[in-house]
Amino acid sequence: MMLIRTDIYMQLLFNSVHLRQLEKFHVIIDSELAVKMLRDAPSPGKNWSAFLKVDCGNNRAGVWWKDEAGVDLAVLLQNSPNIDFAGVYVHCGNSYHTSSSEEVIQVLDDTIERLMTFVNHVRQRGVTCSTVGIGSTPTCRKPTDRMKSLTELHPGNYAFLDVQQWSLGSCTEEDIACCVATRVIGHYPRRNQMLIDCGFTGLTKQGYGEMASGYGVIRGHPNLKLCKMTQEIGFVESLEGKLDYSLFPVNSLLYILPWHSCATAAMHSVYYVVEGDTVVEEWRPTRGW
Repeated sequence: MMLIRTDIYMQLLFNSVHLRQLEKFHVIIDSELAVKMLRDAPSPGKNWSAFLKVDCGNNRAGVWWKDEAGVDLAVLLQNSPNIDFAGVYVHCGNSYHTSSSEEVIQVLDDTIERLMTFVNHVRQRGVTCSTVGIGSTPTCRKPTDRMKSLTELHPGNYAFLDVQQWSLGSCTEEDIACCVATRVIGHYPRRNQMLIDCGFTGLTKQGYGEMASGYGVIRGHPNLKLCKMTQEIGFVESLEGKLDYSLFPVNSLLYILPWHSCATAAMHSVYYVVEGDTVVEEWRPTRGW
């Protein structure tokens, strides 16, 4: 476990050349302690831009939407001289626990109704709330008229999509933009399996036991299942019948559509952008953790 003193961290942060080059430095908070830390921190030459996170049913982080203490935090943010209150944000993570498009839409509409109730209370206290934002790809893929009340959308998984979004009805298989290329490295007819050179360090172990295809869908081969992984090796078997190894010679390529593209993308330092079979660009993700 690495421990860092908050006062030293704040000083290092403010002395950062990159921070001084930014027009704004946004933070998101949900506690009085966090507000006080920002208010008492040494000035970097610009105000903090602070969002207040609101919990509208996801039950992860954020002030509870019915809680007057959350409104008090918004007032405290606006009245702090070195803080610019940017607005509110809510993550609709509970949309991932739905089982149909109708349930996703219900989560979206309920979330916006609750968030706007909170925002109206904030505004009644004289606080300017210019930004009203929500996030989660399932809800943002199912827009409704209630979205007209919002100013921002933050769907992190929206660009790549994945098998989880497919299972939620957010997209089709053809919409999934990312995959992991892997090679067949061995045939094992005795156990009706073959090995590939993609383990959990290339894909993660996020999966879906209730679905037939294991930890990821092998594109173009609906009868194949990635049933198990070690660190750098994957075990592939057939859902029905015997494997036809002539279709998958050693060194041939397979393409795995990941269950969760966010987690899978985090495992790779470069993304190869392809058109057909041709690599046309290389993208390198920004690391900020």
